[in-house]
Amino acid sequence: MYALPLYSPTEFAKTRTRALRRNQYRNNRQKFKDRTKLYYHSHRQKMLMYAKQHKDKLNQHYREWYARNRKLARSRVHASFCSNREIQRKHSSKRRTLGFVCLNTIFEGSHAHHIDQTHVCYVPKELHSSIHHNLWTGNNMKAINTKIFEWLKETNDKPFLDVPLPLLLNKSYAQTNT
Repeated sequence: MYALPLYSPTEFAKTRTRALRRNQYRNNRQKFKDRTKLYYHSHRQKMLMYAKQHKDKLNQHYREWYARNRKLARSRVHASFCSNREIQRKHSSKRRTLGFVCLNTIFEGSHAHHIDQTHVCYVPKELHSSIHHNLWTGNNMKAINTKIFEWLKETNDKPFLDVPLPLLLNKSYAQTNT
């Protein structure tokens, strides 16, 4: 038989209050968000000063929280990483001064291959690693791009076929081709 947990009157009151606040937040979420935003903007300087003055205390608090909630913290980081993989690829290519104009859609098991410093197409991992190449030196870029263009024509990837292929081939590696 199922037994109900026994609460002291204060524990019951706290639990009841939490449930009421949770429901109130769910019903008025936008009002709470607006109020929080307004509070943050009006008290920002005070919060920054407090953080500077009590830096050691806050760091200790964060360390203790992480020790208690290590699994939760790691799962949040992993979830964020997995959901933003495309954004991270774009960020890393921009950091390396490369553009990220996609010519086809991403698919499972694909690698992003830069045809030139701006255009990217997604190709299977095996095809991408079949020929060693280097965008910066131009080493084997014509060979790998030709192979990738043939693969894209075989798969009939419609968005890619709208891009003028000879233009991409000739423009990119006229100077750097070896």
